[in-house]
Amino acid sequence: MDVAVNDTNILIDLYNIGLLEVFFNSGLNLHTTDFVLEEITNVEQSTLIKSLIARKKLYVKEFSVEELLEISVFKNEQLSNVSITDCSVWKYAEKNNYVLLTGDGTLRRDAQRSGVKVRGILFVFDFLVEHQIITRQCALDKLKELMKGNVRLPKTECERRISLWAVQL
Repeated sequence: MDVAVNDTNILIDLYNIGLLEVFFNSGLNLHTTDFVLEEITNVEQSTLIKSLIARKKLYVKEFSVEELLEISVFKNEQLSNVSITDCSVWKYAEKNNYVLLTGDGTLRRDAQRSGVKVRGILFVFDFLVEHQIITRQCALDKLKELMKGNVRLPKTECERRISLWAVQL
């Protein structure tokens, strides 16, 4: 994967389980949009993300007036209830042929229909384990922790990974 565009929920989930810094030190080329930064209102989360930007671990796409108009028109064309922030990461990923990282089911479905390659938080866990950035035990513990705070995760897929990692310990 060359470049991943992060939606807000991925950043917040990783922050909440203490893996944000680890993920941004994984060697992936990670991007987001200025709309996503605006949604991060927690001071501690915002401070860490600004630090990642300053250290060039996270690139932030700032849109021109013309691009903002294009995103606005695009949002109004959508049949589903995707937000302007969703549309910003979707269009950015689509325009540049990047992978979109999101945990938002509607955004995932709509972006995939338009041909965008989409991955979620479980991809992040798989990547971190596969590249030995975190241990299986750490992944197992952190995924269980995330499941307690994020009820929208795909429970069956989470439990499958937890079982797999537990057997491999």
